[in-house]
Amino acid sequence: EVAQRLRSALRESDIIARWGGDEFVAALLEVGSEQDAARAAQKLMDAIKEPLSVEGQQICLSASIGISLYPEDGTDLTSLVRKADQEMYESRNRTRLAPSTRSMADPRQAGDPRLIESQLKFALQRGEFHLYYQPQFDLHTNRVYAIEALIRWNHPRLGMLQAGSFLPLAQGSRLMPEISAWTLAAASRQAAHLKAAGLDQIRVAVNISASQFAAGDFVTTLASALDSAGAEPEFLELDLPEAVLAQDWEAAFQKLNQLRALGVHVSVDDFGSLFTSLDYVQRLPLSALKLDQRLVRGTQDHQPLLIQSIIALAQSAGIRAVAEGIETAQQLQLVRNAGCDGAQGYLLGMPVPAEELLLASLLPAASV
Repeated sequence: EVAQRLRSALRESDIIARWGGDEFVAALLEVGSEQDAARAAQKLMDAIKEPLSVEGQQICLSASIGISLYPEDGTDLTSLVRKADQEMYESRNRTRLAPSTRSMADPRQAGDPRLIESQLKFALQRGEFHLYYQPQFDLHTNRVYAIEALIRWNHPRLGMLQAGSFLPLAQGSRLMPEISAWTLAAASRQAAHLKAAGLDQIRVAVNISASQFAAGDFVTTLASALDSAGAEPEFLELDLPEAVLAQDWEAAFQKLNQLRALGVHVSVDDFGSLFTSLDYVQRLPLSALKLDQRLVRGTQDHQPLLIQSIIALAQSAGIRAVAEGIETAQQLQLVRNAGCDGAQGYLLGMPVPAEELLLASLLPAASV
C-alpha cells in the first residue's frame, strides 16, 4: 500500500522504485527548478503520513527524504543517489517528515544545531576544510617572517566560506574540538614543509581558542601534532585570544611556561580589546602582542600616542609588537612611526592558499 501511495503522489512521467529495505528512489524526469522538486517531495511526505490500517489498527508512518538535482549534484545514478542519501541523513537529523531543501544547506541560515553539526561532520569526512595563509611582514626588513593560518570551508554549494561564516556556529557543537585539532595538525604540517624547503626564517601562526587552550591535555595534544607532522616547535606560533589572560592568571601562566619549554612561540591576539594590564602582560613568556585592529583604525587625536605607548612597553619586555588589520597606507605609516615591529592586513597581502604564495615566489606549498 505504501508503494501505491507513493506512485499516486507522482506524475505518470515520474519513476519510483524500491531501492532496498525500507528505502525508495523517485526519479522526476521533468523538473523546472529545485522548488518543483521540493514540492514533489512534500507530496510524497503527505501521502506517507496518512494513517495506515493494518488488521484493524491505525498506524502512523514517518519518513525522511533527500533531494539531489541533475547535473548540479552528479551526472550519473550513483552520484545522484549518494547525494540524495546524504541529504536524507541531514533531514533525519533535523526533523522527521521534513524534506531537505537547498536553503537548509546554508549553515549561516540553519537554526537547528543538529543540522549544523551534521554538515560539519560531513565537511571533516570529505576534506572540505582548507587553510589559507596571510603573510606577516617585518617592518624593519620588509620581509615575510610568518604566515597566519586561517581556516576556510569549501562548501559544496556555497563555495569557499570564511571562518566568520561558520566558526561561530561550530563553537557550540561537539565537533569543534575535532575542527581545532585538524587546524592545528594542518598548520604543523605546513610548518614542517617550510623547514624542509629551507625557509626556516618563516613560521606558521595558528589561532587557538580559549576553550582549546584551557583543555587539560592541550600541551600534550600540541606536542603530538608537531611530532606527527615532523615539525620543530620553534616554527609554530600560537595566537591566543586576550580573554585567556583575563580568565585564570595562574593557570595561564603555568601553561604558557609549558609551551615555552616545548619551544613554540606564543602571541596574544587582538590585544587592546579587553584592556588587559600591560604590567600583567610583561610578566608572561610571550613572543608578540598583536594589536587589535580597532586601535589601528581609531580616529581619536590620542590614538598615535596610545599605540606608541603599548608598543614601547611591549618592546621593553622583549615582546614584539605586531599591527593587524592594516588596510590603508595611512594606517601602515601610523604603525611604522610608532615603532611597530610587524604588520599584517589586506594592504600587505590577502589570505590565499599556500599554492598561490608559491606562485608569488614567497613560499612553497604543502598539502594541508
